[in-house]
Amino acid sequence: MYVKHFVSIHIAGAMEGCQGRTWSGAPLQLSADPNFLSGRVRADVATVRLHYAGGARATLQPTRGYVLLTMPADRKLVSADGLAKDGRVVGHMSFVPPRHSSSNGP
Repeated sequence: MYVKHFVSIHIAGAMEGCQGRTWSGAPLQLSADPNFLSGRVRADVATVRLHYAGGARATLQPTRGYVLLTMPADRKLVSADGLAKDGRVVGHMSFVPPRHSSSNGP
């Protein structure tokens, strides 16, 4: 699958990728920006469950191991779970940046 993000000629930035379907590693290999969620999932992931700020959820069914979604403008993506056919969570991915502690102390 080849994915290229391009939003506007006025925005400096683009994302490109070309990866094969088979790999070892994390069950979810997703990327998200304010406009799109895209990426691939391992063969044992039957459903991707998205968690938004405020508690809303959505589900996606991968197509041949890939997902692509236009992000809702009024929602902020917090995390994603990869679910096996039996509903078991086989992978988790957070989209919340880690907090950095202050080096200046309390």
